[in-house]
Amino acid sequence: MADDTHGTTFQTVFDQGSSCWAFIPSLDTEPLDITIEGIEHGGIWIQCQRITDMLLREMGKSSFQATPIVFVPYSAIRYAFVLKEGASLSAEKLGL
Repeated sequence: MADDTHGTTFQTVFDQGSSCWAFIPSLDTEPLDITIEGIEHGGIWIQCQRITDMLLREMGKSSFQATPIVFVPYSAIRYAFVLKEGASLSAEKLGL
């Protein structure tokens, strides 16, 4: 997932067709599992099942004919993360 030369960026995640997680407080109180559909200078276009479910609920529908893609300005993203290959352990759970 990471580009060892330039590090991980939204562009490298997008180029690899991967998903990532982002905390976007204006959309949800928990990090969202998102797929980046596009990148612009001011933000990213994302697809997310939780956002789709929220939109369907708010509109009183059970389905859309297409998948909603939402623009999120960079300023709305508190943090984002991806998982890099290799094991991750909980130091707390291991008592370290």
